[in-house]
Amino acid sequence: MREGSRLLFSAGALTFQVESLASWSGILSGMLEGFPARDSGRPQMRISLLSPSDTDDPISLFRGRGTDLARLVGWRSDCVSVAIRQVDRHAMSSAMAYGLVLAHLFRRGLLVHSACGIYQGEAFLFVGPSGAGKSTVLSHALELEPVHDDRVGLRMVGEEVEAFNAPQLDNSGRTGRHRAARVGGVFLLAKDRRNWVEKVPIVEAIQELCRQVIVPVELAELRWRAVDTLLAILSRGLVRRLHFRREANVTGMIRDSSNA
Repeated sequence: MREGSRLLFSAGALTFQVESLASWSGILSGMLEGFPARDSGRPQMRISLLSPSDTDDPISLFRGRGTDLARLVGWRSDCVSVAIRQVDRHAMSSAMAYGLVLAHLFRRGLLVHSACGIYQGEAFLFVGPSGAGKSTVLSHALELEPVHDDRVGLRMVGEEVEAFNAPQLDNSGRTGRHRAARVGGVFLLAKDRRNWVEKVPIVEAIQELCRQVIVPVELAELRWRAVDTLLAILSRGLVRRLHFRREANVTGMIRDSSNA
């Protein structure tokens, strides 16, 4: 790689090092500003960002990849090399996701398509695909302090489940800042004419959650690690289905159902 830069950041309990061209450091610094490294020692994961011209086969690298903004070039348990199609925040966020996912899969952690807010020190997650209403529910749950409206990390800490923010772009194109809290509830979303909460059979829950766990196709061989962590999370009895009306404030309902 040509003259480069190295930036450290933390997400969950892990420290990451991002290596890139020096000319990219301004964009990366802005994205990572809210995630200062808590440990200046050896990082647990090194993420090397490349331009296609820095790879062995730049012409065919993104051929057949549709609108993909990043492509995994190589990986080990402690490092990833990722090429980006274009130099912007969206491509860099996609590229960093490879390192975030890989590092946490090896440490009982996950990255999930989810919105998250914190209420009285506990994190509540709203899980579902695009269009399920994640950001809608979060924006109308007025007592919840928003953490992220699209991607949230989960990890096992002993017998507890912790949610945390990571430097991934939200629907407004921001990364926010590092937050972490014990999980009080995980809610699978269902649009309805009224607001109510129900328990979810474990097989149904694991199937739906698996579809929302972020594991890039190039890392499919590690999906069993994600399933293993999901089973541990499910064993804590945190998962419910939230039926909701649009623009409803569901804070009280999710708090009460989590305490039941």
